[in-house]
Amino acid sequence: VVLEMPGKIDPTLFRAGTGKVVITPPIGFVIDGPEHQECVSTGIADDLLVRVIVLESQGSRVALISLDVWGIAESIVDAIKLAVSTSTAIDENSIWLTNTGNGTSPPLWRDEPQYVN
Repeated sequence: VVLEMPGKIDPTLFRAGTGKVVITPPIGFVIDGPEHQECVSTGIADDLLVRVIVLESQGSRVALISLDVWGIAESIVDAIKLAVSTSTAIDENSIWLTNTGNGTSPPLWRDEPQYVN
């Protein structure tokens, strides 16, 4: 998206991009949430997604990332920020993560290595 001003086009004024990727774990993965006890998934009703919007203005960029999970451990947040920063050159302090609160997702709030990848 490029905003235009009458008589002038300045692509550095403001740009935005969006994306989404499926992050649904395989059947048999542990799921947990506030609505039920820990259990093993037996199927997939809807995919879990990660969505991102990147905003840029005059050379400064920020990434807003939302994951379809109930919670995210700080170690996983740090790993995601590092990976995004390394691959995009966006400063880690300009990468913001949030979650949708999905109650049938892997318990990413636990600090377990299996959830990092």
